[in-house]
Amino acid sequence: MLIDLQSIDQNISGYFQRFLHAILKDICVRLALETESIQTVLATFNQQCALDGAPSAFMDQISVILAQRPHERLLILIDELDEVFRDEYEAVARNLRHIIQEEKRISWITTSTMIVRGYSAYGSPWFNLLEPMEMSKMDWEAATQLITVPSQKIGLEWEVEAVATVLEQAGQRPYLIQMLCARLIDHLNQQNLDRVEATVVWEVINDMINDYHATAHFLGFIWNEASWMGRLILWTLDRHSPAPMSRSEISHAIEAELQQHGLTVDRSAFNHVFDDRIDWLEKIADVVSPLKRKHYALSIPLVQRWLQQVMAEDAGFVARALAGVVDEVQQWTTS
Repeated sequence: MLIDLQSIDQNISGYFQRFLHAILKDICVRLALETESIQTVLATFNQQCALDGAPSAFMDQISVILAQRPHERLLILIDELDEVFRDEYEAVARNLRHIIQEEKRISWITTSTMIVRGYSAYGSPWFNLLEPMEMSKMDWEAATQLITVPSQKIGLEWEVEAVATVLEQAGQRPYLIQMLCARLIDHLNQQNLDRVEATVVWEVINDMINDYHATAHFLGFIWNEASWMGRLILWTLDRHSPAPMSRSEISHAIEAELQQHGLTVDRSAFNHVFDDRIDWLEKIADVVSPLKRKHYALSIPLVQRWLQQVMAEDAGFVARALAGVVDEVQQWTTS
C-alpha cells in the first residue's frame, strides 16, 4: 500500500506527529485490523503524543497493533526521503533514528536521490545504524533489464541499438535511464508508436538538450551545488575532452585562467577548495570519474551535453566563475 507523505503540510506545527500518524494508519489498514481497533489506535496515539512525544506514542501503538497480529513483521519503505526532509525539520531525522534504533520489530528502507545533501550541515542520523547501498553506475545487463522489463509490460518493443544508445548516453546511471525513458514514452505516445529505434532516442535527447531549462529539474543540482570552483572544474574537463586530466592538471589549468585575468589566491586555501569540489563531483554528483593513473574525465555523455548547453547560454560565465572562485577561497581562509 502506498501513502503520499509529501502531501503532509510541512509548514505548520506537529508535522512529525502527522507523519507517524499516516504510517500508523497505513499499517493498521494493511494488516486488516477492525475499524474500531484502528480508530482506537490512532486516537490513543494522538492523545499520547501530547504526554510522551510522538516517537514513544508511535512505538507503544506498534506494540498494540502487533499484539493483535503477533506473527507479522513490518517493513516500512520511505521513498525519496530528501523530499520529506528539509533543513528546518532536523527533528524528523533525529526522531526517526530513535525509533529505528529502539523498535526492533520494524525493518526500514529509506531511499533518496541524493540523501547526502539533506544532512550536509550535521552528522548523518543513519551513521552506524542503517547499511548504505549506493545505486551508481549499473552493470550493462541489469541496466538493460531496467529498460526492457517494464517496457514489455506495456507492449513496448526496443531496437537493440536504441537500448545501447540510452545506456551509453545515460552512463548506465539508473536515475538518468528513468528520466530518458519517461521522455521517450511521452514522445512515443504522442507519435502513436510502439517501437523504440535509435533515431527516436537521439531525437528525444536533442530535444532535452535544446530545452535544457526543463531538464534542469533533474540535472540542475549538478550545476547549482557545484559552486564556482566545481563549475570551473566541469568547464576545464569539457574543454579538454575527451582527453582525461590529472587533479594537478585540472587545478593548474584553473590557476592559469586566474593569472590570465590578473587574479591571485592563496595556494593552500585554493587546494582545499579544489579538493572539496572535485571530491563532490566524483562521489556525490557522480559526474566526474577517475580513470587509470588517477586521471579524470566527464563520465556521462548526456550530462556533459547538458552542461555544454548551460555554459554556452551563460554569457560571461568564465569571468564570473573566476571571481567566484576568488571569493570562495577567501571565505575558506577566513572561516
